[in-house]
Amino acid sequence: MPKLTEAPPVSLIEAVTEILHGVAVKDQYRWLEEQESPRTREWLVSQALYARSYLDAIPGRDRIQRRIRELIDVETHDSIQKAGNKYFFRKRMPGQEQPCIFFREGPDGPDHLLIDPAERGTGKYTAVKPLRISPNGRLLLYEIKQGGERTGTFELLDIQRGEALPDALSRGYVRGFAFAPDSKSFYYVHEAVAGSRPHYRAAYHHVLGQGFADDQQIFFAGESDKLRLRIVILHLVDSTAHSVRAHQAGIEGFQQIRERVNICHSWIEPRVIIIAVESDRHSVVNSRGHCVGRCRQDAARPDPFCARALPAIPQCRECEQLTVIYLEAKRLLRRS
Repeated sequence: MPKLTEAPPVSLIEAVTEILHGVAVKDQYRWLEEQESPRTREWLVSQALYARSYLDAIPGRDRIQRRIRELIDVETHDSIQKAGNKYFFRKRMPGQEQPCIFFREGPDGPDHLLIDPAERGTGKYTAVKPLRISPNGRLLLYEIKQGGERTGTFELLDIQRGEALPDALSRGYVRGFAFAPDSKSFYYVHEAVAGSRPHYRAAYHHVLGQGFADDQQIFFAGESDKLRLRIVILHLVDSTAHSVRAHQAGIEGFQQIRERVNICHSWIEPRVIIIAVESDRHSVVNSRGHCVGRCRQDAARPDPFCARALPAIPQCRECEQLTVIYLEAKRLLRRS
C-alpha cells in the first residue's frame, strides 16, 4: 500500500463552548458548519486533494472499481406502492444513472413506464420517487430532487393521461400527505423553503383544481422551529361495525386511542376529524378546527394543541363512515 509522504492539511481550532442541559460542551470545529464561507471551502478542497493523493495510488484500483461496478450495476426495485391491483415502484436498469417510476397490473404483469427523470432535461442528477397513490389508483404523488439535496418538489401525475397536474407543492418538506377516500382532494403538512412563515406548523385540505391559497387549514399545532407536525395515517372508520380500515398500516395503539375518544355509532356532522398527538395526549378536531374530543383524564397538563373548549361529542342519527386523520406533533431539542 502507498504511504502518505506529507502531513495532513491544518485544521484550525476555534473552540466554542455552550451549555446543553446543564453540561458544558466544547466544539473545536464549529466554524466548519459555515458551509459557504471561503475558509471552509478551502479546507474541503485541501482535504480532498490530500485524500486523493493516497487513494489514487492504491495498486489495482481500476480493477477493484470495475468489479464493484459489476456487482452494483444491476436491476433494482424500490419504493413499492400498491392501490387495488396496481403496483407502483422505482426501477433502475444496468447502466442507468437514475431509476424511473413504473407501474404494473398485478404482481406478474408487464412494467409500464410512468416517469423518466432524464426526460425532464435538468441533468443526470435529477431523481424521482413515488410517495402516495390515490385510493382509485389514478393519481400518483412523487418527489423530485436535484443532486441528492434534502428538500424536494412534489407533483401529482394523472396516470391515465400521463400529465402532471397543476396541484404541485413547492420546494420544501412534506411531513405528511393523505388522499381523501374519494381521490378528489388531499390533506397535507408542508414546510416550504421559501415560505413567508417557515415555522408555521399546520395541516391543510386541498381540493384538486383549486389554488393553494383557497386551501382549508384543518389543524394548527403552533409556530416554532422546534415543532414538527406530520400526518401519520389516514383511516376510514366504519362506525357501524366499530372497525378501522387503514390506508397505510403501522400505527400501534390506534384502537385504544379510538376507544378513549369514544367514537359513537356514527356522526352526521362533522365527517372529517383529526387526532393530534403529542406523547400520550391527544385531541379530536373536526373539519372546522373545533375540538370535539377530550384529552387523557390523567394527563399532567391540558393538551397543548387544544386551545378551544371541548364540547360534547355529537350524537349520531344514522350509520356513516368517518374519515380520520392521525397527526403527530413533536418538539425538537435544538442548540441555543
